[in-house]
Amino acid sequence: MFLTIFFLYGPIIDQLIKWDLFGVYHFTLLPALIIFGIYIAYLVSKLKQQPTILFSNFLIFLVGLLFLYNSIGIGLLEWDNIAAIKNIDQSMGSVSRNANITSSRDIYYIVLDEFAGLDVARDYWKYPKINEFENFLSDNGFFVSQDSRSTTDNSLKEIAERLNWRDYHDVSDINVLYYLISENHTMALLKSLGYTTIAFDQMRSELYYPAKTPIIADYNLHHPDSDEGNSVFQVDSFTVMVFNNTMLRPFTEISDIEDLYGPTVKRHINEVLYSFDTIGKLDDIPSPKFIYAHLMIPHEPWVFNADGTINDSSCFLNWECYFETYLFSIQKTQDLVRDLLANSNPDNLPIIILQSDHGARNTLTNGSQLKGYSKEYKYHILNALFLPGMDNSLLQNNMKPINTFPLIFNHYFGYYFPMQ
Repeated sequence: MFLTIFFLYGPIIDQLIKWDLFGVYHFTLLPALIIFGIYIAYLVSKLKQQPTILFSNFLIFLVGLLFLYNSIGIGLLEWDNIAAIKNIDQSMGSVSRNANITSSRDIYYIVLDEFAGLDVARDYWKYPKINEFENFLSDNGFFVSQDSRSTTDNSLKEIAERLNWRDYHDVSDINVLYYLISENHTMALLKSLGYTTIAFDQMRSELYYPAKTPIIADYNLHHPDSDEGNSVFQVDSFTVMVFNNTMLRPFTEISDIEDLYGPTVKRHINEVLYSFDTIGKLDDIPSPKFIYAHLMIPHEPWVFNADGTINDSSCFLNWECYFETYLFSIQKTQDLVRDLLANSNPDNLPIIILQSDHGARNTLTNGSQLKGYSKEYKYHILNALFLPGMDNSLLQNNMKPINTFPLIFNHYFGYYFPMQ
């Protein structure tokens, strides 16, 4: 009985916080539940033998049912996954291809999480210098799709749709979305065409989706220190997630912003800087290569000032500090583009896609929110494409990001995938 209370601590505190009937603090709730658990255990220990045996057998039966229920659910999901793979294989096999058209260009797919559209920077933040960033991209041969929009503000769903070129508006199971990103259509097809696949997946961390399935790639790259545990326990992020449902939660939880600035945000900072510094320095990995980099910037926590210095911890969850991190992400993106183009073979320039999964959502975060911010802005995204040899005049200003890879496969590899 005590173990039952021990493992229910996380759900109990989450529900109390949701109800918001009174202040919920570990230093009062934890001792109260420990005492309650011991008391319940004491009462059970006083039961006579026969009721105890019946109760124990009932619990064993209940655990068996739960095990069976979860096993069936896992089996059905795996069956659906197998069916999905077959459907992908069949759809790929049914699409004709001009085998005379092929490409050996490196492909960089860089996603800046929660990067607001250029028009939002111009209209809401009244930042005229955003035109300089747009001109920088245009002057370097990028096509900037001005009116490109995401269909949702759900990162997992957006990335799943773009990497698989399918509409998943009716998919709500987070595990299915994990799977769709992990074993996505784009990387599988490029792998079959002889590409080396590389992933920088910053969504998979304790700040965002600690249980996210690793992307199936030849290389999954991250900062060497990113596997260190947080807080008192030196454990991985999945273990932290499990601990957060138990009475161990006070020792692993990011309980305040100062704790957040400790090991967790330090790893976030290292990961962001490492990715920007490493993406353009992958010469030791054989080409042609496909680099998928989902960078959690300018997503919260907003740790960077525009000049790259670290914000005061009071800014980390304050929407008023978003734009400083946004400006820093522009600077780092420009530096990255310069590196990629400067270090590339001029006779075989890479394909570079710069996109945001969605715009700045302005969700209530730690009591902060932007004032007068249109709800529609969260769908306004960055969508800039460097497509060597392609006539940019054929591209559209309201290009749907779901068409990104069908466009690339059709033009550079001779496929005839339908566009949405």
